[in-house]
Amino acid sequence: MILFYKKSDGVIFGTVNGRLHDPQEVEGMLIKPSNVEEDDIGKFIVPYKRLENGEFVPDVSFSGTILDFEQSRKKPTRHKFILNNGEITDIVPQ
Repeated sequence: MILFYKKSDGVIFGTVNGRLHDPQEVEGMLIKPSNVEEDDIGKFIVPYKRLENGEFVPDVSFSGTILDFEQSRKKPTRHKFILNNGEITDIVPQ
């Protein structure tokens, strides 16, 4: 999953679903709303880890929220990232 957000306030405005993406495709991938300047767009590619049973799960502290997004229990665009000096530390409802 790839989440696009505003760097200025952490608001998530777009997603690309899926766990495996070609690195060349991801490099140039961009979702740009008309009301967001390109230099204010952040792109977060969710990292995954493989468990001993072979299952892949999000490898972030807010993995439960990411799984909710994947299973359509929550909408990413109703959430925002908490940013600390530009680093993503959490996801919360808007």
